[in-house]
Amino acid sequence: MKKINITGFTLVELIAVIVIMGLISLMAFPSIMNAISSNNTTSCKHYESAIVLASKSYIQKEGPDLLENEEDYYDLVESSGYKLTVNELIHLGYLEEYNDPKFKIDTTNSGAYVIIKMQKDTNTYTYHVKFNCLDNRGKTIYSK
Repeated sequence: MKKINITGFTLVELIAVIVIMGLISLMAFPSIMNAISSNNTTSCKHYESAIVLASKSYIQKEGPDLLENEEDYYDLVESSGYKLTVNELIHLGYLEEYNDPKFKIDTTNSGAYVIIKMQKDTNTYTYHVKFNCLDNRGKTIYSK
């Protein structure tokens, strides 16, 4: 009769590997959660940049028309600024709607807008974005 030599892992070896993998996963869990959290706000920050770029395009195209009217010119001056809503930017074709299945942005007139101010001495513009990025439960994950 032939002797069959069967080799394999013992139960102790398998349990040791499972315990080691469990410890490694426990150490890695906080890092993974931080990466997921920072990834959530990244898409909102990119949309904020898109809002500023769309506002700059709007001012470059519409700026001369705004400056012709004294009342609109006053709105661009440092003291108050010109309020440009995200809805206006979307409606005029300067910006695409925010499409992310996990998050939404409040695009009502009071929820998302840009204040554009002009410094008279240098004729330069500053852009201050205000919006809230919400998750599906309505919790604010990024606010500017």
